[in-house]
Parts: sequence; structure tokens; C-alpha cells
Amino acid sequence: MPVFLKDMATLPDTHPSVHEAFMEGKFVVQRGDKKFSLMALDQSQEHSITFLKEDSGSKGLYGQPEEKEIIELSKPEVLQAIDEFVTKHESTDW
Repeated sequence: MPVFLKDMATLPDTHPSVHEAFMEGKFVVQRGDKKFSLMALDQSQEHSITFLKEDSGSKGLYGQPEEKEIIELSKPEVLQAIDEFVTKHESTDW
């Protein structure tokens, strides 16, 4: 049995609070008002990273010019923080 599946199968015993949170649906992010917009946390993170890396910017998702400016100004710092996090944790054995 793959390690991930074994870990998930024993989750109720090894980490009951995490298992309970999963059972309550606390493993998704809701990006809009509709249930259809629910997505896994890691998928949401990937969407956010992709959004920040796009050359064309926010594409009007935020509507307000001030918000677009903040996003554009913060991109380098956010991407640097993401790169530092990934580099630090690539060699970490979770």
C-alpha cells in the first residue's frame, strides 16, 4: 500500500483532529459564492501562484485600479517568498 494511502487510512488514530476537520470539509477553499467554486487547498495555491506569475496582470478580476496596482507592486516580493519557501522545503522530508 502506498505510504500516502496508509497514512490516510490511519489518520483517525494518528491525528484525530485533522481527520475530524477533513470530515467536516475543511480541506477546500471557496473562491466565490457558488458551491461549484470549491477547490482543494493546494489547487487554490497553484491558481494563486499562476495568477501572480502571469505577465498580463490581474485581468480585471479585482475591478479597482488601486487593487490592481497593489497586486502589480507586490508581485516580486510574493514570488520571491514563494521561491524561498519552495527551495527551503524541497529537501524537507515531510
